[in-house]
Amino acid sequence: MRRSDLWPQALAHAERTIKELGPNDDVALVTFDEHAQTIVDFERPGEPPTRDKPNLVRQQLKSLGPSWRSTDLGSALVSVATELDSAVEEAESIAEPQIVLITDLQSGSRVEDLQAYEWPSQVPVVVHAVRASKSSNASALLLTDTEHATEDDDSRVRVINAADSTAEQFFVRWQSADGRLAADESLPVHVPAGQSRVVRLKRPSELTADRIELIGDDDVFDNLHFVVPPRIETLPVV
Repeated sequence: MRRSDLWPQALAHAERTIKELGPNDDVALVTFDEHAQTIVDFERPGEPPTRDKPNLVRQQLKSLGPSWRSTDLGSALVSVATELDSAVEEAESIAEPQIVLITDLQSGSRVEDLQAYEWPSQVPVVVHAVRASKSSNASALLLTDTEHATEDDDSRVRVINAADSTAEQFFVRWQSADGRLAADESLPVHVPAGQSRVVRLKRPSELTADRIELIGDDDVFDNLHFVVPPRIETLPVV
């Protein structure tokens, strides 16, 4: 959801859904990343009704934003579907439940929980998928020595290109905390859409280099990969 204009699109879908609510409809707001979190809950039997529920959801939406955590879509859907299915059986007031899922269908989102779940037939799902208007995104990741041991000073960097990306040519380079380039040259990397490549990137002699920058895609939110720079320690010898 951090790519280009995905979050504004998601908010627009949410607003359209709110406007379609009938006078007797109830609504809840649930967000999810690694875990699902209920921001605005459904009405509960025996509890006083919430006044102006649609506007409450609108106000809560204004305070939200996409997180940096991974996504477990399967767990979130199972949690909400189970709650709605139980509500239908217990209360006649919720006669036609519906889940409105607003998502970017992120690659790598976990859906394992859906495989072992018998979806309730009375709980339909309406999916609103948001799409990035800028269609290239890649990221760089420094591989640790435990993954790929080397005997020289080169660092192994994995460059990953999104499946829907239109760009294939990128550059990676070291950078220091003050924004200065820690090396004179950028290393070109060709990565087809949906694939990854591992390249050797010479670590500069300057000890201030603490990040690897990727250049060449439209979305820059994930173009910096931070690392802990090496330190020289002086040990006494007795």
